[in-house]
Amino acid sequence: MNRNQRIADGDRRRISAWVVLSVLIFLGAAITIIVWLVVRSSTPIANEVECSNGIAVADPQANPGLVADCETLLEAKDTFSGPVPLNWSVTTPMDQWEGVTVSRARVTGLNLSERNLTGSIPAALGNLSNLQTLWLNNNYLTGSIPASLGNLFHLQTLNLRYNQLTGSIPSALGDLTNLQMLNLRYNQLTGSIPSALGGLSNLQTLILNHNQLTGSIPSALGDLTNLQTLNLNHNHLTGNIPSALGDLTNLQTLTLNYNQLTGSISSALGDLTNLQTLNLGDNLLTGNIPSVFSNLTNLQTLNLGDNLLTGNIPSSLGNLSNLQYLHLAGNDLTGNIPSSLGNLSNLQYLHLAGNDLTGNIPSSLGNLTNLQYLYLIDNLLTGSIPSALGDLTNLQTLNLNNNQLTGSIPAELGSLPHLQTLNLNNNQLTGSIPAALGSLSRLRTLNLNHNQLTGSIPVELGSLFHLRLLILNHNQLTGSIPAALGSLFHLRTLYLNHNQLTGSIPAALGSLPKLMYVRFNNNPLSGCIPNALDSVSVNDLPFCD
Repeated sequence: MNRNQRIADGDRRRISAWVVLSVLIFLGAAITIIVWLVVRSSTPIANEVECSNGIAVADPQANPGLVADCETLLEAKDTFSGPVPLNWSVTTPMDQWEGVTVSRARVTGLNLSERNLTGSIPAALGNLSNLQTLWLNNNYLTGSIPASLGNLFHLQTLNLRYNQLTGSIPSALGDLTNLQMLNLRYNQLTGSIPSALGGLSNLQTLILNHNQLTGSIPSALGDLTNLQTLNLNHNHLTGNIPSALGDLTNLQTLTLNYNQLTGSISSALGDLTNLQTLNLGDNLLTGNIPSVFSNLTNLQTLNLGDNLLTGNIPSSLGNLSNLQYLHLAGNDLTGNIPSSLGNLSNLQYLHLAGNDLTGNIPSSLGNLTNLQYLYLIDNLLTGSIPSALGDLTNLQTLNLNNNQLTGSIPAELGSLPHLQTLNLNNNQLTGSIPAALGSLSRLRTLNLNHNQLTGSIPVELGSLFHLRLLILNHNQLTGSIPAALGSLFHLRTLYLNHNQLTGSIPAALGSLPKLMYVRFNNNPLSGCIPNALDSVSVNDLPFCD
């Protein structure tokens, strides 16, 4: 072997050794990275080192529970996102963490409400074993409610309202036997209400409204003997109202409106003597209004409207001396309006429209001096309008239209200082329009169309400065159109058609800046139409020059 061959062999051996060494270095580095990744991926171990640094948790060896809570929240932090990052960090003491309450060396409260958070609810929160309050409401959280929240044995308050949560309500929440308040309203939850919630023996408030829940109302909810508020409205619930709800003797609020509930209203609800609000409106309920509702002497709101209820209005409802709101409209109720309703001295709202009620309007309704809204429209009421309604000095809306009322319009209605809406149209009223109506200084709507009114239009109506709608068409009014109507600065609609009005159209009407809808047709008017009323057609009248 010559010298050149020996040199070449040496070079080959050096290159081979360098390659082997490089491979060994590469493998060593790869193994180191893999080991580091394995250790790093075990977040409890990593966080244990971080949360035990003596800053986030003081004296970590003496407070292992708080160290565990620190690990849980740091893990959960990555699931939340929002415009303002949470200040949770191992370099910040936990008692300064935003939304976190620490008591007796454990996390007992978490309040992240109204922080515009997105993302989902971390399942890891179920590891906060001493948590008593959890507020995540008024955010933009999506996804489902983790079943792991059912592990929070000490939880007293769970508020997830006003988010975008989907999926069903976990049955595991029925394990939260210390829970006092559960609020899930205004989400997109589906599925049925778990019967397991009937095991929440300390629950005082159950609010599930404005979701997409289906199925029936579980009878097991009747076991919640401490319950004070039950709101299930605005869902898609079906079936009957369980009579077991009558066992909730501490209940103060029961709202089941805007569902698809059927069957009759259980008389067992008459046992809820602490009830202040009962709202069963906008369902498909049938049968009569239970007379035992007269036992609900603490009731302030009773809404049974927009169902399929039949029979009479029980006169015993007049015993509900604390009632402020009575809504029975949109049913198939018959018979007279009980005069006993005049005993409801605290009543502010009475809505009986859209039924088949007959007979006279009781003059006793004039005793309701706190009444603000009276709706009797779309019934079969006869007789005259009681002058006693002029005593309703707080009345803002009086709607008696679409009945068969006769007689004249009581001048006493001009004594209603707060009245804003007066609808008496589509009746059989006769006589003249009382000049006293010109004293209704807050009136915005005056609708008397489709009656048999005679006489002239009172000049005094020109004093109704706030009037928006003046609708007098389809009567037998005579005389001229008062020029004083040109003072109605806010008037938008003026219908005087189909009467027997004579004379010319006042030029002042052309100066009304907000007037949009005008009808004078089918009157024997003369003269010309003011040019500003260019959309008006009155028989063959020309426009003024």
